[in-house]
Amino acid sequence: MEPQVMHVKKLTLEDLTALEQMNTGIDDDYIIRIYDRLIASNTQELFGLFQDKKLVSIGGYSLFGNKKFAMIGRLRSDRRYQSRGYSTELLIQVMEELHSSSHVKWIGANTHVHNLPTRRVLEKIGLESGPTIHYLTLTAPIF
Repeated sequence: MEPQVMHVKKLTLEDLTALEQMNTGIDDDYIIRIYDRLIASNTQELFGLFQDKKLVSIGGYSLFGNKKFAMIGRLRSDRRYQSRGYSTELLIQVMEELHSSSHVKWIGANTHVHNLPTRRVLEKIGLESGPTIHYLTLTAPIF
């Protein structure tokens, strides 16, 4: 059996097809719809973990407040490759990039309370749980 080559890289326009071929279980993934804007942005970065030439996990960050605050997000995994530590490996490298940046002073993330796999990944990369935030959706004007 040949060894599998894995690497993380910033995604480019040329990686869109690989992203579209990921089996994430998300029917209408907004990341695909705004992909060109994400990778062209100077306040957003999107990274992919490739196994040989197959994209198996993506994630990135958004910068806010004069690029002092970073929010980890857009984590996706190909369902055929879940539970192998790939998302953790990807985000470890994303965190290393953020920690090496002189302008980033705070790093955070958020996810749904019931998204235990993502919560475990965030814990493994050193992000501690904070307060639970509840949101409500306004379905009709109140006045």
